Amino acid sequence: MSRLAILAAFVLLAGPAAAQAPTAMDRPPTTSPSSLGGRQFPSGEVERQLRPPADTAAAERDRRQLQELNALSRELTPPGTPVPAPHVEPRQR
Repeated sequence: MSRLAILAAFVLLAGPAAAQAPTAMDRPPTTSPSSLGGRQFPSGEVERQLRPPADTAAAERDRRQLQELNALSRELTPPGTPVPAPHVEPRQR
């Protein structure tokens, strides 16, 4: 039996239900909050609880290190080269 005959037999035996694409009723809703150990959490709530606030000493240290990296980059690269961490630069008015 050729592959085409096998495929045709499958389609005929499976009926029209197998040929239809899944509908919205066949899929679970995607708007429900994620579940963790039986508890329900809105998206991102656990991450916000576990992450320290952005104004901690570690965040300040990281910001200073990125500013130093930018300063070194300005010294070592040709003028006009973008700095590696422009988001830590003070806003120029």
